[in-house]
Amino acid sequence: MPIPRTISLALLLLTLTVLQTLAADGPDSSTLSLDERVVMASQLYSAVQVYFGHWKGVPNLDLDKEYARYVRQVIASDGRRDFDLASIEFLACLQNGHSGFSDKWLRDKFGEMIGFYAYPIDGEWVVTRSAVLELAPGEIITAIDDEPFESFYQRNRKYLSASDERWRRRSFFEHTYLFPATFTVTLKNGRKINVTRKGEF
Repeated sequence: MPIPRTISLALLLLTLTVLQTLAADGPDSSTLSLDERVVMASQLYSAVQVYFGHWKGVPNLDLDKEYARYVRQVIASDGRRDFDLASIEFLACLQNGHSGFSDKWLRDKFGEMIGFYAYPIDGEWVVTRSAVLELAPGEIITAIDDEPFESFYQRNRKYLSASDERWRRRSFFEHTYLFPATFTVTLKNGRKINVTRKGEF
């Protein structure tokens, strides 16, 4: 049987199956034991080595160095959210839109919808769809909680799996767990709008 060319399906099934099993083992699904975290981390590392087929796209990637950094993060905290974000970051270093980490628990607990969608057009973050009454398509976002929006994006860029920067930016608003539960956006015209994540999109 030929080896799959990407890890998307195999790795997604691995992480979801194991994490759902872990959640069912105890009453507190927000934490993971050290053993659970280390086993999962080693399984992810092994899956990358077996299934990933796009090494030419990351010629300068030092996977062992990235894995060592990932393990340090995993050991440092027993929080499942911290584990998920560290795992997402680890697989995002592959810079491939078909290869990533997903945990239903993270989406269920922290993935409420933002209520609008935006992506870069001519260097500005432009609202393209909105269910927020005060925010109309076409408006330009300049800041979130008084931080320049581009700076906010750059801080979270490490969690986005994509083959190039264009798709990384376009997918940013799909990862709603990277946004605060409530936040204020500043528009180019100076207006400020309070947003609570729960709506459409």
